Amino acid sequence: MGAEDLLGRLLPATELNPATHEHDPNTQHQAARMALSSTLGVIVGGPGTGKTHTIARLLAVMLVNASDRGTPLRIALAAPTGKAATRLREAIIAASGATEGGRAILPTEIAEHLTRLPTTTVHRLLGPRGPNGTRFVHDATNPLPHDVVVIDETSMVSLPLMARLLEAVRSDATLLLVGDPDQLESIEVGSVLANVVDAARLVESPLHRHVVRLNRPRRQQAGSPIAPLTDAIRDNKPDDVVALLRAGANDAVTGLPLLTFVEHRDPNSATVLAAVRAAVSAPCAASLAAALDNRATDALHELTGVRVLCAHKRGPFGAETWNRTIEQWMLGHAASTRFYPGRALLITRNDPRTQLANGDTGVVVAQPDGTRAAFRIGDEVRLFAPAQLDSVETAFAMTIHKSQGSEYDTVVVVLPPETSPLIGRELLYTAVTRTTRRLIVVGTTEAVRKAVQTPGSRITGLTSALASAHP
Repeated sequence: MGAEDLLGRLLPATELNPATHEHDPNTQHQAARMALSSTLGVIVGGPGTGKTHTIARLLAVMLVNASDRGTPLRIALAAPTGKAATRLREAIIAASGATEGGRAILPTEIAEHLTRLPTTTVHRLLGPRGPNGTRFVHDATNPLPHDVVVIDETSMVSLPLMARLLEAVRSDATLLLVGDPDQLESIEVGSVLANVVDAARLVESPLHRHVVRLNRPRRQQAGSPIAPLTDAIRDNKPDDVVALLRAGANDAVTGLPLLTFVEHRDPNSATVLAAVRAAVSAPCAASLAAALDNRATDALHELTGVRVLCAHKRGPFGAETWNRTIEQWMLGHAASTRFYPGRALLITRNDPRTQLANGDTGVVVAQPDGTRAAFRIGDEVRLFAPAQLDSVETAFAMTIHKSQGSEYDTVVVVLPPETSPLIGRELLYTAVTRTTRRLIVVGTTEAVRKAVQTPGSRITGLTSALASAHP
């Protein structure tokens, strides 16, 4: 099967709209066409709109193209954090193994090629060097060898890092930027993806034909309350958001809650503490048991079951306070040592020595000769002595900014009062979209309304520069 036939089969030009029963243009097909005809492609969309699905099938077509030409295709897959890179690999593998009518959709050799592709962080891809990891092996004088470079979760990439990446990509290579522009911008300088999308709205912009937005939810199960909630947040509909939260939602089969609003102003109230404890107890206990038994892979997996997300790092609504509370629940007492078995870890600074990157998450496990910190790097779980970790913090609870690029079965969002300067639409949107199944929001209706009605500011000058740039 040729590349053109494969594209038509994998991503048809039109698709049936279940609401209208008519065939609409398939934006996934449009995205693939755009990427196949250019060295720059920007594919954006909300959670569950098929971004990684599109990338996997686009890469399959590119591999067939290369095979037809008799040339190998060197592909790099990267994301800003280790967790996001792991998620990207899992999604590519899942998309590669998709079936239809009991038969594999992708040709066997292409599917196997895709599942063997490693994923890495953007920093590791560029090859950090120097004591601070701010200089890179690959740059304009020593570009990356890859023919195709895919960057997922691009909204998290800072302006300086994006500049270094663009310098390192060969001029004849294809760069694919993927992400959700409605999420929080990078924790560092710049909101590159959002600026690119804003600039592309202008027909005269050279970026206009390089950006495709996927807008049809595909991942959320029927009846899931998350998709309408995120839509209402993104579209600045505070009344709808409050109504959806107050209505709540339960799983149609099990009856278990999928959406819960704990409407309370005091984070130390018995109501709030009971709701959060009920959500975190089982996953944390399972992770602790695995950690004590030196089962690092299981301990890491169990920690993806739940996360408490906060706007603030410190104070009664902050991640540090909730971490101490969860430690007390899990251990039965305050932690007496930093590296106790079961402690959830978050790396806060890139470390070229260990190859751990900012945003990587791990867990402390018990071994006969002491404790070790376990982190997943690519397909491998690696163990580190506590003394090797310089910049690390507890991560049962974390700031919403730090949660970008991650997903959890259950997410507890702790909103600060409406007077908090941190509260905003992108913050709430990012927090809500971290869950794959169950969402608990703790706060007041005033805080929810303030968040939905407060858009973030993007003051970099990049949008106007991109809009007026010459092709």
